[in-house]
Amino acid sequence: MTYIPELILLIAFLYALFVGYLYINQQKLTYYPNKNDYEPPPNAEIALVKTEDGLELEGWFFPPAQKGRSIILMFHGNAGHIVHRVYKVPQYYQAGYGVLLAEYRGYGKNPGSPHEEGLYKDARAYYQWLLDQGIKPENIIIHGESLGSAVATQLAYETPAKALILETPFSEFSDVALFHYPFIPFARYITKEDFNSISKIQSIDIPKLLIVAGQDEVVGQQTGLKLYEAAYEPKKLVVLENSRHSDHYNHDAGDAILSFLAKLSKK
Repeated sequence: MTYIPELILLIAFLYALFVGYLYINQQKLTYYPNKNDYEPPPNAEIALVKTEDGLELEGWFFPPAQKGRSIILMFHGNAGHIVHRVYKVPQYYQAGYGVLLAEYRGYGKNPGSPHEEGLYKDARAYYQWLLDQGIKPENIIIHGESLGSAVATQLAYETPAKALILETPFSEFSDVALFHYPFIPFARYITKEDFNSISKIQSIDIPKLLIVAGQDEVVGQQTGLKLYEAAYEPKKLVVLENSRHSDHYNHDAGDAILSFLAKLSKK
């Protein structure tokens, strides 16, 4: 019996140590940028943008075959770089849409280090680049995947656009922390990044499509459903019951998006 208080103290110490580790290493645990060099596909144009804090970033633009068609402005998730998202482009390009793959600071060839406010600045720069090319807001479809869903939501909250598409989104960063660490009920009070999409999506009145993976092991299905419930109309939800976080294009996510865009074009 005399060992019980010591055991409790040891468990408390290890718990505090683990929480401290998570707090200190949040940035490393949030962003997994790939810095490998790469070359753009032959049909891509280089989109050089300058952020409001002076960084020069490079994304890839796939112009539509027909002038005046809508452009899908894509923001990817927290890992890899835009090379890993090129597989999404052909089906949209073949359907007549242009695509701008936005690359963040600190990813690929780009300078800087990723952080929440920085990613928002990156998004504004790519949006402005499209405007500078003569593309009107009503022809810009803002698209975000995973962490990029929060970036896309922020941009749609700030700027006019035709529609907002979110793949495997989440409500806010603290909900993702609680999904992974339910034994840390105060996680929302120690997260340094907010990525609070749920407070913004209530004010976004353009058409919205949310694609949620039923077996999402990264952000959890419930965080995406929570975001959808908070979203302002018009909105559409697609739940891919057998999909995990990163294989939703193997479960017809692309077809769901094209169907949404086709109906949008008829309005």
